[in-house]
Amino acid sequence: MSASDPPRNGAPLQIDVERREHASVVRICGAATMDVSSEIGRRLVEVAVAKPHCIVVDLSALEFIDSNGLGGLVAAYLKQRRQGGSLVLVGPTAAIHDVLDVTRLNQLLSIYPDLSAALAATRGA
Repeated sequence: MSASDPPRNGAPLQIDVERREHASVVRICGAATMDVSSEIGRRLVEVAVAKPHCIVVDLSALEFIDSNGLGGLVAAYLKQRRQGGSLVLVGPTAAIHDVLDVTRLNQLLSIYPDLSAALAATRGA
């Protein structure tokens, strides 16, 4: 199985949002397969509507993401940018990092190794 192949028995997609002082932390867990990946964009844009200074997307428990899910990340990034905010990624697994590299989203989105590094870097941004 390659990084671009969906897991056969992947965990169901789960998206949790936690509001912090200057950021909203969105944890995406499980597999963002074709049948549920559009939920990523919907939820992230919903978070962006509240105009947080930064949206920190924790991908450390994400097993798989398809093009719809990647499109949702980009849509939320663009909404945040238009309203003067930012969106950063945290802790993608090696497989997810490979997808971000191949699609060159690693050049558009800042990627941090862990949540504390991302929160520290975005506090004054």
